[in-house]
Amino acid sequence: MREATWATRKTLGYRGLEKIMPNQFTKTQLDDAHRALLSTLQKCEKIDLAKQVPAQCTLLKRRIAALQLALALIEKELNSTEEQP
Repeated sequence: MREATWATRKTLGYRGLEKIMPNQFTKTQLDDAHRALLSTLQKCEKIDLAKQVPAQCTLLKRRIAALQLALALIEKELNSTEEQP
């Protein structure tokens, strides 16, 4: 299997990553990652944007969007593994 670098991942997108790293994570790993990302998302959402400088607001908004996307993909993967026999 070819090692996926950050540049490769960025250009391939999610579908391309499936070709490089198919079914590489266990349900336990996905559950643990989901729990950790959800905790981080909740902490980010508690931050008061009004007290942040504009650059920090932008960074936080993008971080929240990325965490939401990551959580959605993990949930999608968990749901697809539950449907398989």
